[in-house]
Amino acid sequence: MFLSKGLNGQEFTAAGTIRVPGADISGQLTFRGARLACGRGCDALVADGSKVSGSVFLDEGFTAAGAIRLIGADITGQLSCSDAHLNGADSDGAALVADWIKVGLSMLLDKGFTAAGTISLDSGRVGRGLVWAPEEQFSGRVDLARFDAGHLEDDWGSGRPGSSRARAASTARSVQSGLGRATCRPRPRPRAAARGSPRP
Repeated sequence: MFLSKGLNGQEFTAAGTIRVPGADISGQLTFRGARLACGRGCDALVADGSKVSGSVFLDEGFTAAGAIRLIGADITGQLSCSDAHLNGADSDGAALVADWIKVGLSMLLDKGFTAAGTISLDSGRVGRGLVWAPEEQFSGRVDLARFDAGHLEDDWGSGRPGSSRARAASTARSVQSGLGRATCRPRPRPRAAARGSPRP
C-alpha cells in the first residue's frame, strides 16, 4: 500500500482494527485525538513494517482500547505518544509492541501518557532520544532489550512520590533506570567557532 499524501485520522473514531502493515506512507501518519475501539485482547492499530517519511502522531488525547503494533516500522521523523491513553492490550498483555522500530528523531511517551499493558521496544533504535514521563506511576513491564537511543530521559513525574529520574551520560554506555536497560550513544560535541568568526 502506498499513500502519497500521508494518512490523516485526526479525531477519527473506529469500531475495529485499523490495518496498514507494510504501508509506504509519504508524509505524516496522524491519529491525533482519535479513538480506536475494538474487542478485548485485540489490536487497535497494526502498522508492522510500515515506512513513514514524516512523523507518526498518536497523541493529544489519542485513545486505544487495544494494542498498538509498530513492529519493524521505519519512521523518518518522530513518534509522538504525548497524552496518549493505551487503555487496552493484546492477548499477551501488551499495550504497545514496537520491537525493531526505527525512529529518526525522538520517541515521546510523556505529557499524560498512560498504558494498561507491557511496552515492548526490543531492538528498537531512536536517533535522538526516548522521553519517558507517563502521567502516573507505571506498574507494567517495559522491554528495552537491545534498545538504542541517542538520549534516554526517564522522568516519571519530577517531584511526584515514587518518581525516578535518570539521564544518559555524555559517553556511550548502558544505563539502568526505571525503564530497564538501554544503550545510549554520545551526543556530538558542538564544533568550536573559528577564531575571529562572529558569534551567532
